[in-house]
Amino acid sequence: MSENLFYRIALTQAALETGSNFFVRGLPKPDLVTFTDHTERVPKSQGGEARHGYTNGSLLWLRLSMDEAGVLRDLIEQAEAGTGLIYLTVPRTDAKHTGISWVDLSGIPIMPNWESLQGTMFVYENVTLKYNAAIVLATPSTVMT
Repeated sequence: MSENLFYRIALTQAALETGSNFFVRGLPKPDLVTFTDHTERVPKSQGGEARHGYTNGSLLWLRLSMDEAGVLRDLIEQAEAGTGLIYLTVPRTDAKHTGISWVDLSGIPIMPNWESLQGTMFVYENVTLKYNAAIVLATPSTVMT
């Protein structure tokens, strides 16, 4: 399977499993994905505990057509009208893993700034979808199974 099909976006966790990849929805693969897991575990023998901080991240597209931007906008508006969450499968690279590790997560989406319409070509540039209070649902992602 092409790595481009690993990127997924949905309005529910169950929908993340079926037909929710970016290609099917009409979205291109993001040009840049930022995601870091801020979970820290300190052994109990050292008086520690598991600390789960809020994770956040972003997806950046250098260019989106009006149709692609419309798909993204509709998904965010539907999430805001429903549970307030969006579900994603994104790659994560950090010191714990070598190479790309795909994770499923949910987070609160923040509507991108749509003001960067380029002339009459109907293209949005530098569209960033940010999400806050993310919860890791599966690592590695179910897309890998």
